[in-house]
Amino acid sequence: MRLSLQAYSKKILTSFFPILLLAIPSTLMASANNGYYHKSTSSDFSFYDAMATYGTPTIDGQIEQGEWNTDYSRQIYKYDRDDNRIRYMFKYDTANLYILIEVDDDNIWDDSSGSAWQTNQDDGVEIYIDPDSSRDAFLTQNDRVVAFTVTGKNYRFDRGNNTGSTEYYGEFSGIRKAVGIKGTVNNLSDTDSGYIVETAIPWQHLGGSVPVIGYISLNIIVVEDDDGGPLTIQYDETRWDEPFEIDRYFKWFGDGLTGPSNYARVLLLPSSDTLTPSPVNDITFSAINPFSALISFTSPNDNPAAGQVVKYHIKYSKSGIISTEEAWASATSFHNRFIPKIAGKKETLRITGLDPKTTYHFSVRAEDSHGNLSPLVSPGSAQSNFSFTTPASPSGYGKGKIYPSPSGRFFIHEDGTPFMPVTEPVGITWLGIRDLYDMPLWDDTFKQLINWNESIESGFAKKYIESLSLKGINLVRIFIEDLAFAHSNNPYAPDKGISYLEFPATESGEHYFQETLSFLDDLLNLCADYGIYVTITPFDTYFYKDYWRYNPYNIQNGGMLSSSDQFVTDSRAISSQKKRLKVLHDVVSKHHNFFGWEMMNEWDNHTFASLDPGWEKVRIEWIKDLLGYLRSIDSDTMAFISSVIWQPQFELKDFLLLGDYFDFVCIHNYTKSVKDPTASGDSVSSIRPAWDSKRMIQYVTGNSVDSRPVLDLEFGPISLEEYSSEYTLEDDEDVFNNIIWAEFASGAGGMGLRWPGKTLEYNGPRLSDNMLNYQKNMADFFGQTKIPFRNINSLPFERNIKVVSDKDGKILSGGDLKMLSEGYLKVFASSNGESGVVYLLNDKRLSSGNITGNVDATMQISGLENDGNYLIELWNTREQGELITSLSVESESKTLSFPLPDFDRDYFVGFSIDRTSTQTVLVPPILSAVVSGIHMDMSWTMPDGADGVTLYYAPSDLSYIGSLDMGNTTLLSLDLFSGFDYYVALTAYASTGSTSAYSNIERITIP
Repeated sequence: MRLSLQAYSKKILTSFFPILLLAIPSTLMASANNGYYHKSTSSDFSFYDAMATYGTPTIDGQIEQGEWNTDYSRQIYKYDRDDNRIRYMFKYDTANLYILIEVDDDNIWDDSSGSAWQTNQDDGVEIYIDPDSSRDAFLTQNDRVVAFTVTGKNYRFDRGNNTGSTEYYGEFSGIRKAVGIKGTVNNLSDTDSGYIVETAIPWQHLGGSVPVIGYISLNIIVVEDDDGGPLTIQYDETRWDEPFEIDRYFKWFGDGLTGPSNYARVLLLPSSDTLTPSPVNDITFSAINPFSALISFTSPNDNPAAGQVVKYHIKYSKSGIISTEEAWASATSFHNRFIPKIAGKKETLRITGLDPKTTYHFSVRAEDSHGNLSPLVSPGSAQSNFSFTTPASPSGYGKGKIYPSPSGRFFIHEDGTPFMPVTEPVGITWLGIRDLYDMPLWDDTFKQLINWNESIESGFAKKYIESLSLKGINLVRIFIEDLAFAHSNNPYAPDKGISYLEFPATESGEHYFQETLSFLDDLLNLCADYGIYVTITPFDTYFYKDYWRYNPYNIQNGGMLSSSDQFVTDSRAISSQKKRLKVLHDVVSKHHNFFGWEMMNEWDNHTFASLDPGWEKVRIEWIKDLLGYLRSIDSDTMAFISSVIWQPQFELKDFLLLGDYFDFVCIHNYTKSVKDPTASGDSVSSIRPAWDSKRMIQYVTGNSVDSRPVLDLEFGPISLEEYSSEYTLEDDEDVFNNIIWAEFASGAGGMGLRWPGKTLEYNGPRLSDNMLNYQKNMADFFGQTKIPFRNINSLPFERNIKVVSDKDGKILSGGDLKMLSEGYLKVFASSNGESGVVYLLNDKRLSSGNITGNVDATMQISGLENDGNYLIELWNTREQGELITSLSVESESKTLSFPLPDFDRDYFVGFSIDRTSTQTVLVPPILSAVVSGIHMDMSWTMPDGADGVTLYYAPSDLSYIGSLDMGNTTLLSLDLFSGFDYYVALTAYASTGSTSAYSNIERITIP
């Protein structure tokens, strides 16, 4: 190996090694689902949708080790299918654009008759390419379509015709493709795994050469034929055991023929790069709290054409500014998964886990795809402005506010400790806290106005909130106006007897009820006493249309609107809404236990306005306007909207999942079996709601484009009016328990919030005692588990879970496979490959008795990122705080195997690699170097247990430090430059994550 150290002089800057070569802990590599899609039709976008690395893969339908960089893969998830993942990867060289598409598919079909060009009737792929990224409304003659079925029986190479269709462009022979099929084609008697497509499309067919702008726009459609014959896409919501659309087109982006205006942008990463990104030299801070602050700067440039850095290294020091490599090496790293925007965009990132009354000095360095770090800002520059002092922690501040974890799909307190939501709804008019509201409310039972503040014993709400805290509740949700209990029998309505925030709602905003604001203030104070956070919904829009008679915006009531449809379009109403946010902010800003703003309840629902053509664009612009105003007055608190539309494809969820507007993804889970668990006619009603909930959560977590948390803030059997012999309270409690564990195991960031609904109105409305006990069980798990949820970026994982019999090796489960004669086992799982959770549910529709019985069941977890020692926890979900057992298990071939005890209903498993016990203790290498003229030969020992070594080097003036992964080689020959002095040293590393101390440091002088 012959190379020049100068060629690597701007590799990863890692430490200042003449002292001790202190290593810098690396931040987590951006995972496949990090980044934001930005579907703007203009050039003013913030994030690339995918990245293509440089290289030439073998086109064989396989993913060979090291051939494709999975760190840059993208994936989408299907909704109503268990074969749910589609993954994309991209590469390029000077000759071709390479695309890999990996499809989970349980039934592979390629059997249709017809012309060879008909590629949309069988399993296969259609690739739409906009080579010059013109992003026109229709495919033009410059655009290309490459499509083929899995067996290659049908194929085509087309171009656009400017009218919304395509036409023949050329022979397919110039395009290479290979499909690796995992299963058998056209055979219903078995269950397939899927297939891998690899294709090489010559640049000569795509404009002639690699795009000079540095990226290419494209869309990919996967054609799914699940039952053979011609493709028949008919949506059928009455299906229960099959997808609602047996056949389907799964689009990555855009609409294919509609045109490339919103295709994905794939950045072509450079083939080589020794240039560092620009320095981050404009850091500012805001919203400085005792434990956190917002850090802002401009995303730096990397390679002028179309560069984008891929990672931020954020470090801080309490002892002084970070202006030298030595100071950088000894500073503390802030671990994060932040995804950099393209160059020139403003970044605003939250730093958490700080100490109160402490001065911090920060530095940010950007890393590009080749490991080059941006330089430190030189001494004497604005670096001295990169400092601030946190304030003291006020009385009662506790752990501070709640934010998304910067390194995982969960929430954290401001001080950096985990926050796992255990949720409960409350209402102004609900029995538990209505005594906090000092205004008369209409009571339809007594047919009169009653001020419950005067009628209920003192301290009633306090006892209620205390009872919630004893069950582990740490988050409550409330609408700050409540039209739900408006009754036509109320002769005083609309201006009396209903809990309004303001009445009427006017542009000037002078009719606010101080009693409602006092109620909110008192509720926040009371909840703070018990460690409970509060999230509010400023508008009760769900009832705006049906209860328009009572609406404060109704012109008949002194408001300004003649119809609820004007709520998001009338400028006077929008001005009034902003005043409402300001009035509420004046209250909640005084409380450290304010969780966040639900800007709109069910933004994609029709309950407050008509769904005229283009309604979604109007609502989106309204929400963005309102959100922009809110951010201007409150940069400290999370903001979100909830979504309720659940049908396949989730077109309306793009705003929720593919944008960077909200702090977390909030859904309301009203899939059809959750709304009515009896509708399918199942013999046991508690299984299907959990399974539908899993599909919902997995779709949302799998298709959200970064690692923001996903939280279900409303679910329940809202279609049922009351309990019956067909659906009892005991059934409801089983459904509740199964759903909360199924959602969490499928990737949710905490426990879902059960809306009491009419079935529980008799109770307050509030959850039953058993439901509260089940909440306490989950709270106990959150409080006691050693699984590090703070850093998990979980994705669907159940296809990696199997339960086998030690007696005969027969597979008992794998998603939904029959378990001998015992029945069926439902598996719910999510993981990042190192830590994860699994929920096992006995499908009692088909089985009675224990799930394992006498078959010696063993769980297998495959697809792990690394081998090592794993901590296994097994939990009983039906008993409070019951950790059944914990195990220490060594994985083999990246697979865990351990026995399961018997269980009757369900069972929860957590697993995580134990780095404290798996790291191999490595002795340092021994380095020797011999210089002859400008030539140097280096050699070193390879310590026992090491998988490779890292070489560190720097000139004697220490103006830069570089590193080079040498793998498992033990020799290196170099030609160096005359007149230079170099320092060199080595560390050894192991695949378990261990790193040795540094070798002897050699000073090399080149005459």
